[in-house]
Amino acid sequence: MNTLTKKDKLKLVLELCTQHNITAYELGKNTTLTDAGAHKILTRESKNPQESSLNNILLYIETKLVESNINDSRLKYKANSLDNYSPEEIVTHIHNNKDCFDNSAMYKMLIQKECGDKVIKKMAKILQNINNKNVKTKQPK
Repeated sequence: MNTLTKKDKLKLVLELCTQHNITAYELGKNTTLTDAGAHKILTRESKNPQESSLNNILLYIETKLVESNINDSRLKYKANSLDNYSPEEIVTHIHNNKDCFDNSAMYKMLIQKECGDKVIKKMAKILQNINNKNVKTKQPK
C-alpha cells in the first residue's frame, strides 16, 4: 500500500467500496473512522482525506476480501461434501433450518447441487409430506 499515492489510494477505496457494496456504515463499524467521516470519503465530499484514513479503509477491505475468499472456499468444500446426502436429507435440513438459509451462499449451493427444478419439485413433495404429518398430529382424537 505504501507505493500508492494518496490519490491512487482514494481511487482504489472508491472502486473497491463500490465493487463490494461496502457502505459508510460498515466502514464506521469496522474501522477507526466514524460513519460520517467514511460517508464524506465515499461521496467525495472530503476532497483531501487523511492518508491514515485511507490506509485504515484499505486494511479493512483487504481483511474483508481475504475472509470472504476463505468462507467461499469453505462453502465449496461443504457443497462437495454433500454428495453423501440424499436430496430428501438436504431438503429436510433446509426446511428445519429455513430461517438460517435466507439469502445465504450455502443455500444457493444446496440448490445448485440438485440442479434447480429437480430440487424444487422434490422440496415441494417433501414439504407437502411434512405438512401432512404436522396436520395429522395436530388433529384432536
